[in-house]
Amino acid sequence: MLIHHPIFGSGFMISGSWQNINALRSYLYYSWDSNLNAASEFLRLVEQYNVNLVLAGHIHREQFNIYNGKHIFETNAPAGGSLPSGVYWSYRLVNVSSDGKINVLSIGGKAPQNSPSSYPIGSLLYYYAPLNDGSTKSSSIKIYNNLDATIHPLVEFIVDGSVPVSNYKFYPYTPKDYSVISVDGVHIVSFRVSIPAKTIYSITFTAINETVKPMISVDVVKSGDDLIFNVNATDSGVGVKRVGLNYQFMFSDGSKSSWYNVDDIPPKIVVNRDQIIYSYTSLLYMYKLTIPSNVQSVSYSLIAEDFLGNVEYFNGTFTILAPKQYTLTIDSSPISGVQFTLSGSTYTTKFSTSLVAGNYTVSFPVEVNVGGVKYIFSGWSDGFSGSTRTIILTSDTNLTVYYKAEAPPQTPSYWIYIAIASLLVLMVIIVVVYRRK
Repeated sequence: MLIHHPIFGSGFMISGSWQNINALRSYLYYSWDSNLNAASEFLRLVEQYNVNLVLAGHIHREQFNIYNGKHIFETNAPAGGSLPSGVYWSYRLVNVSSDGKINVLSIGGKAPQNSPSSYPIGSLLYYYAPLNDGSTKSSSIKIYNNLDATIHPLVEFIVDGSVPVSNYKFYPYTPKDYSVISVDGVHIVSFRVSIPAKTIYSITFTAINETVKPMISVDVVKSGDDLIFNVNATDSGVGVKRVGLNYQFMFSDGSKSSWYNVDDIPPKIVVNRDQIIYSYTSLLYMYKLTIPSNVQSVSYSLIAEDFLGNVEYFNGTFTILAPKQYTLTIDSSPISGVQFTLSGSTYTTKFSTSLVAGNYTVSFPVEVNVGGVKYIFSGWSDGFSGSTRTIILTSDTNLTVYYKAEAPPQTPSYWIYIAIASLLVLMVIIVVVYRRK
């Protein structure tokens, strides 16, 4: 039976009778408690016709009761709308056996009365590709089980019956037990699988051996501090199995991050009140990447893989910030025109240019000769002492390289010897003249 307001608002194992409704008032939900005649009549129907299961809603939380040891009253949390604290959007699996026995299933092996125990919405995702309506010679399925519970779904492939079923093969493995029904021009292949919690399952049933790569395109947009990758992947042969993303950050100081990997981006499956689309030739994917501060650009590589392992790549770079540029000026003193290298290229002083922010290696000669005079490197204007250095350019920078002239050797000149000789000759002449007198 289906009702809106649950008849019981509390309790678990409840015993009683419709004939003594007053004894049950402490368990009744308030709307039934205010209308005891209706509550009594409802329980009379449950007891008289041995109703095994009553499903209710309204209260936006879980409520599970067993009445008189056999009548199950199950109220689940909402699948949408407002949520009380500690409650999540969810659904409940109920197994009804051929003999009418009821088994209310719960997540993670919990008992249904131990709330919350229902299955969260959005934690189970699946799709078929490219189609599963008997019009194609291949059908694949992929199931994302993000539940904290093992599931056992029934997989059903419907493929083109114009091809003998013996021409079809499973990939990457053949299920142990599967059934095939060939009817009305199609083959219907069914089997049950076990998918552990937090795992992804995929399998293909195909009569083609495709080597064509999937097609992939992307639109990358910046939204606040996020980079949004909107990806479209298409494969009309066996279908798109996965789309992955590798990315690397380039920072404004010229450094780079490691490459990061997102191996499997879940696709966007259409499930709403208007329609449910469960098979796709083309799939849309969306990945939101939060951008760290001072990131200049993001390099990325997208990969699309079909269910037979054929892959296609899409590589690109998205610029976050225009690279900052600064002026670097290098002079030399007391001489100019000194050759030096800047990141492997040769220049002469005085030098000035605009460069992207980053690290630059500069090397000056230890000694230079200018006009026959040797000059020795002595240091930089900012106190750095080495002739080779790394300049971290994060602002306009003005530097001067200093040289000192080497003192010439102290050797007598020839005119000194001539002067001394002349003086000696003069003294000899004076002495000779004096003696003759």
